[in-house]
Amino acid sequence: MADIERQILQRVDCDQDSAERSRAVENGDKDRPTDLDEGAGDSMPVVSHDGPQTGAKGVVADYHHAQREERQRTMQEAAAAKAAYADAVAMRSTEDSSGGKTIWTKDSADLVAKKSDDDDDDDRFFKEYRQRRIAELSRAAEQSQARVLTDATPEEYVEIVDQMADSGAPVAIILVNDSAVSRRIEGFIRAAAPKYAHATFVRVQAADCGFVDADLVPIVLVYRHGELESNMVRVVDRLPDHVSFELRDVVKLLDSVLLK
Repeated sequence: MADIERQILQRVDCDQDSAERSRAVENGDKDRPTDLDEGAGDSMPVVSHDGPQTGAKGVVADYHHAQREERQRTMQEAAAAKAAYADAVAMRSTEDSSGGKTIWTKDSADLVAKKSDDDDDDDRFFKEYRQRRIAELSRAAEQSQARVLTDATPEEYVEIVDQMADSGAPVAIILVNDSAVSRRIEGFIRAAAPKYAHATFVRVQAADCGFVDADLVPIVLVYRHGELESNMVRVVDRLPDHVSFELRDVVKLLDSVLLK
């Protein structure tokens, strides 16, 4: 069955290519825009995007913007594949005498039902995983007297900021990449964390939040009561040396924003 479908789809593609070439010769105008070009502006919604944000909600907005674009591309590809398959089936299927059903009807219905079930299972899995992950992060924050760096996604870090809002305890978000400077400041923050037992430290990959400019990273954001209190993009600018800073320099910086 798979070989037959493959031959059908190949034949459809060849027929479509031949038809398009014939139309181009008959019209004698290769530069005339196609219907797809004319309708492109209507089919692709314009998404306003002002670049990376430094607030919790803004960072996640950037993260969701990238996800929406990826989902849109996937949906368009799926729609194109579905249309091609439907055309192939219409050309080669035969109707029986009772009710007009084709030999493809049952297989197609089974495939649609299976895909729907798989999508529901995926949604449940990711929802349950996210809930478990947030619960684990919350327990870790509550049980640890010295809150060392906890890895989190942009969505998870927003949850942590919201959950710690009532306590008034500071939440320090450290956005890093794979640079030597990020690894250095991350190591010093881990070493200094026991001094700030009242604070929660969370590490997030800067690229996941839309910060692709390596010169801006590492970034330190400090929240209290759910609000951004200290915004230190390119935090090395606040240290005596951008590369060779020491533990005492990082401790002095953390003192200034966490011991208030």
